[in-house]
Amino acid sequence: MDNGIKLKQALDVSEVLSEGAEFHVDKESLGDYYGEELFFEGDYSSADEDEENITQQATPWNGSFDELRKEMQPISQLIYKRITKEGTGKWQSNNIRVTIEYNAFNEHELRPFDSSKLRKVPCRFILGAGDVLPGLDQAVQTMLVGEEAEFLISYKLLYGEVGCPPRIKPKADGLFVIKLISFVELETNVACANEPDPTERRSYVTAKETVAEIRKVAKESFQRGMLPNAIEKYKAAVNILHKCQLKDDAEQKEQEETLIALYTSLAVCYNRRQQPKAACNAVNEIRRLCDINQNAKALYQEGKALLKLGDYNKARVCLKRAKQLMPGDENIEATLKELHINTEKYRQEEKSIWTRAMGMATKKQEQSVDELKKFTDSVRGTINMFIGDAKCTTLPLPEHLSEQEIRILHELADEYKLKLTSYLNGNEKQYKFTK
Repeated sequence: MDNGIKLKQALDVSEVLSEGAEFHVDKESLGDYYGEELFFEGDYSSADEDEENITQQATPWNGSFDELRKEMQPISQLIYKRITKEGTGKWQSNNIRVTIEYNAFNEHELRPFDSSKLRKVPCRFILGAGDVLPGLDQAVQTMLVGEEAEFLISYKLLYGEVGCPPRIKPKADGLFVIKLISFVELETNVACANEPDPTERRSYVTAKETVAEIRKVAKESFQRGMLPNAIEKYKAAVNILHKCQLKDDAEQKEQEETLIALYTSLAVCYNRRQQPKAACNAVNEIRRLCDINQNAKALYQEGKALLKLGDYNKARVCLKRAKQLMPGDENIEATLKELHINTEKYRQEEKSIWTRAMGMATKKQEQSVDELKKFTDSVRGTINMFIGDAKCTTLPLPEHLSEQEIRILHELADEYKLKLTSYLNGNEKQYKFTK
């Protein structure tokens, strides 16, 4: 399902009620390279167009689904069908890329909960490849080109027993109104792209065509919020390009440009799925192919990933360079602001933790056994918190440590298999743990 549109700043309800509020949408949440069109509940173009859109896309059945089922023909135990316009041609099968338009309705609801028509972008996918809901895939397999039909599909082939609240209730059957616009028969390795046929690897021209089809499927999966499937397809496209043979420099240049775009898409997907380490790995692949300091999109994605990992200094370097390449970009500005807030918050929390743990602003060179034990226990507790936080890779330590306390830190580093390093902060020598 689609993710909601995120506001860049939270709204204060009291201010909204008294003064109103202006808000901005994070453009990145709308798609892969900013500006992709997604369908969101209640997003029906302008107010003047609402009535016309609702009329055109309104549910064709106002009664119960049990009553509708009696008006349809069963094509399986879980899918019922009623043809509203006959099509022509042959039946569809697997390994065919289809283009459809559809509206999907819940029972007793006027507006669709999903609609390619309201997105104004046709839905394209490969039959049998798992790119869409199983019920939608099986329904389209019964259609001819140009056919328009209504399908009542069991929840077992849609969103299951849990549903997808609040839009999809638990165990909710769905009414799909579908038009099959066209289809294209694909080479075998498009549907099974993870292992391209050996003969296909020899030709970049053939690989290029195959990758273009896979990218269309991956992009459609991304737009529909099916991120795991999008990642799988993008990785398959990368695999094909790496294994093809190149005949000249022109093909190599085009291959590298396509790989950069694919790895960028993977970084976007991984960041959206809260997998920052995987996003960094994807950006590292881009680094092998080009001067990343000239690639704002890759730097932006790496900066986002490093921010999530808690590596604030490196994140700041990436984001500031991205800002230089794309000045005024709202997403980069918003992420830099988030970085600043997180950095200040971390410093305050760090200061508070150490102040409470050690209960002193400065350290004495000579300390009693009880004081050192208290220091050891406090640091040990903080280390356990640090190890348990997968997002944090660095733990800065307080200033003004005594020689005894530094010795204890070395012992704890060995015990927990952490790296203890020193660095200069201004004229002050400080220490930090790293994983």
